[in-house]
Amino acid sequence: MKKDFANIAFFKMNENLVEGELAEKMYLAVLGDETCWQYCIQCKTVMFDRSEVFLNLFDVIVCQLHESFEFRPRVMLYVNDKKMEVKIPERVKIFEAGIS
Repeated sequence: MKKDFANIAFFKMNENLVEGELAEKMYLAVLGDETCWQYCIQCKTVMFDRSEVFLNLFDVIVCQLHESFEFRPRVMLYVNDKKMEVKIPERVKIFEAGIS
């Protein structure tokens, strides 16, 4: 199963605190590493993306952050597989696939 496009903000693991119970859905990423979507048990909303590639980072699905959070992308991954309607902002570092 292929996941749709998502804006993800990365934070250092020790700067965050999560309250409440989460469930997980595991996926095998394009490059073969495992990735996990964590979602709220109550409402089933996907909140976090956890990957073995970024062990020390806390990956938050941007649309779940408070509206005052200003998302400024710096990197786009898997550009060779992006949908036509997804625009690449200027001055963003591009990777045709994942970071290797």
